[in-house]
Amino acid sequence: MLLLETGKLKNNHRDSSIRIGSKNKFQGDTVIGDHAKIVKKKIVHDSSINYPIGKIDVTNLEKSSIWIINKYGEKKPIVVGVISMSTSIITILSGLNSLLENNKLISWFPSWLTIPSNYAIYVLIVGFVLLSFGAYLLSLVHYKYDSQCLKCKKHYAMREVGTPNVREVKALDGIKRTTTREHKCRYCSFFKKTAHIETVPYEHTNNSK
Repeated sequence: MLLLETGKLKNNHRDSSIRIGSKNKFQGDTVIGDHAKIVKKKIVHDSSINYPIGKIDVTNLEKSSIWIINKYGEKKPIVVGVISMSTSIITILSGLNSLLENNKLISWFPSWLTIPSNYAIYVLIVGFVLLSFGAYLLSLVHYKYDSQCLKCKKHYAMREVGTPNVREVKALDGIKRTTTREHKCRYCSFFKKTAHIETVPYEHTNNSK
């Protein structure tokens, strides 16, 4: 809802409906068109798109997190994950430098880390595997605390409930997409609603069609 004050709109309300007709025009912060209604000095846009989406399945992530942390604790997965990701960066840079033999990606890269170009692709594959492995280990530890209840402080407590909803509205800089999810603690029934807002540029939406 956009508030109108002495003929000007407040700057902090820019969203307009994604279903605004082709005759609509943007004038500063004001949208003029078929779906704009003026009621008691208020402009109401009531044609935003709302639709449900599926829940995020974290079953395997939670099982893996519990198993790894119970077996090795938190410190070892973090250390191994950081080492794996650090090694992957060096490995990937080495592979890219060797692959671009005549046009070095990094000129100051140590020569002793350069490998024959015919092995570069295999080194890159190893590098990306190490990167994925390290990121996965760190995500297991992160999930333990991400699923912690803010009230009873128990880990792996929050469960997604209800039906996640997405609301899209048209704005000056792109489509404003708000994804709302609800979580509830399985121990103390603590309830939390979170909203993730992103802006999808119009160029991106046009290219995807």
